Amino acid sequence: MRPFLITFLLIGTMVLLPAFYTRQDDTALADVLQKSATNYRNGLLQWEEAVKVYAQTFDQWKNGLVGIKQLQAAHLDTRRAFKYIEIFMDYFDPQAVKMYVNGAPLPSVDRHAPGINVLEPEGLQVLDEILFGPEEDMD
Repeated sequence: MRPFLITFLLIGTMVLLPAFYTRQDDTALADVLQKSATNYRNGLLQWEEAVKVYAQTFDQWKNGLVGIKQLQAAHLDTRRAFKYIEIFMDYFDPQAVKMYVNGAPLPSVDRHAPGINVLEPEGLQVLDEILFGPEEDMD
């Protein structure tokens, strides 16, 4: 009697379990993925625009048309736009983000070179050091 009861419960559970699964779970996941993709695309467009404004502001600063405060503001806007999409960029290409966009402002060594090849730092953190550091760094 006991093995029959256990078998009946197992089969009954396997038959009834799919009835409790709804397609809404798939729809909710698709909605989250769609929203994430849209946010990423919009964030990339905002970052692209911020970089363009930053480059224009730099050219204006270089020609003496704007002051350092405007250049710093453009830099901060670019950084904020990057921070909005940083998690996506880190997921898709963490090495490129570390090397070219937001790496530490310290020299590093190229691990793939046969000899010692020191790579100079690049990216927003390097610009942070230049723009918000002592004024003699601006030359």
